[in-house]
Amino acid sequence: EERLDEARAAGAAHTVNYATADLTAEVKALVPGGVDVVYDPVGGDIGWNSYRTLGALGRYGIVGFVGGIGSLPSNRILLGNRSAVGIDWGHWVGGHPLENNDMLSDLMAFASTGRLSPAVPELVPFVEVADGLQRLLDRQVSGKIVLSC
Repeated sequence: EERLDEARAAGAAHTVNYATADLTAEVKALVPGGVDVVYDPVGGDIGWNSYRTLGALGRYGIVGFVGGIGSLPSNRILLGNRSAVGIDWGHWVGGHPLENNDMLSDLMAFASTGRLSPAVPELVPFVEVADGLQRLLDRQVSGKIVLSC
């Protein structure tokens, strides 16, 4: 609930606690025809439930798989004219360094004008790295942890 509160404070119009509610049913109640885009950094069962919220012609962006590598049935992609797209920024940067610099410049400009306001990372002393990692594993961290020496 704390993360949902943070998302609402940052401007989210709707939030769903997928740990206590049926993600697919909740999203489809909000968007009866299904969503246009899913950005999935999690994968696994959560990724599959996120995929199921797509409407016809929806796009599923696979960004990561911290929740496990899922298996997306190709018939589900076909039967709705949906698409699944792998998004590997690290690989893209290698072939597009100038475009990446332009994008990062735009992001910095957005942040400096307040158009984009990223969460402030939590500073963790290096000697407490084990505690910081455990908190990440226990999903007690919103945003990022930065280690300091």
